[in-house]
Amino acid sequence: AFAGVSVLAVALTTYLLIPRPEPLQFRSTDATTPMLSLFPLDGATVRAKSPVFQWSAVVRSSAYKFSLMDENGVSVWNWDIRDTSLVLPSTVVLIPGKTYLWRVESFLADKTLERSALHVFTYAPSQ
Repeated sequence: AFAGVSVLAVALTTYLLIPRPEPLQFRSTDATTPMLSLFPLDGATVRAKSPVFQWSAVVRSSAYKFSLMDENGVSVWNWDIRDTSLVLPSTVVLIPGKTYLWRVESFLADKTLERSALHVFTYAPSQ
């Protein structure tokens, strides 16, 4: 009985001492394309109500899919676009103080898909 309690105590202590991942837990370990995000930078604070998202073009790309997620990885908004920038529409309401994740997927002419790294920002509007 003592051995069982000891094992349980060690397991519980280990569980409590391991740091919990932040929103970055949703970052994929899959290979990502070296798509350069220009704005917002990873870890940035965004103040604009309708922020602009920009990234560099991917050679051979025919279109992009922009994805915005909340801090839990739940989809907030997705959009297919041929350009390398977009303005978040006013219909998408960001909550002050919340953290958001975004990424861009590139559709290539050979029907393959390349995915950017996942980027994080916090929305803190100007007063």
